[in-house]
Amino acid sequence: MFTPFLMAVILLTLIAIGFSAVGIYFFAEAKWNKHPLARCTQRRAASFAAAY
Repeated sequence: MFTPFLMAVILLTLIAIGFSAVGIYFFAEAKWNKHPLARCTQRRAASFAAAY
């Protein structure tokens, strides 16, 4: 039912989706770290972590 070609296509598709997701995540992180609201969020996270 599953030929080696079909399995290779499925595997490569999943790998491409994974790399795309990681790339989009890193791009969004880089953009967010430059955003003015990021500083506020990071301060709130630090104060929350210090409280517990």
